[in-house]
Amino acid sequence: MGLIVGSEHALSGYHGFSVPVFAGLEQLLAPGWTLTLNGTSSWHVGRRTFPGLGYQAPLVTQLSFDAGIRHYYHQARRQERGYRTGPYEGPYVDLQTRTIFSPAARQTQLNYQYSSVGLVWGVQRRLGGRGLLDAYLSGGLANPAIFRYEGSAQRRLGLSLEAGVKLSLTR
Repeated sequence: MGLIVGSEHALSGYHGFSVPVFAGLEQLLAPGWTLTLNGTSSWHVGRRTFPGLGYQAPLVTQLSFDAGIRHYYHQARRQERGYRTGPYEGPYVDLQTRTIFSPAARQTQLNYQYSSVGLVWGVQRRLGGRGLLDAYLSGGLANPAIFRYEGSAQRRLGLSLEAGVKLSLTR
């Protein structure tokens, strides 16, 4: 058993500076229930070739894909209190699965890193006509590769924790 803290799509790392790009879809299934599909990539910015080291940093430093079923709860209570309600608004719980790909050291092709399944608790708020704020906490299980000093790797079930804030533009 191990611990994985969500570090996907960091702005910097051993590949240098990168910029995350997100694309997602949240489709209303029934009142209070949505399906979420997201793809995220991190793109390397700046110098990519390091001749002295014989190394070229990859252009895409990470890809991830996730899917989930989300339930917005307390909609009736929110409406009674005069808060905005409806799709994509308010507190939610989400059962989500995610798969992550990234290059290994000194490689440019993307390799499978791990998958996770977890429960997400969050709050989503509209910002004006096109903006969206999503703050969340997530906990679940993941299957990362554990590397040993002799070079072998073994997959072990581990605990995955994540906290995040996303600002989005909506259609």
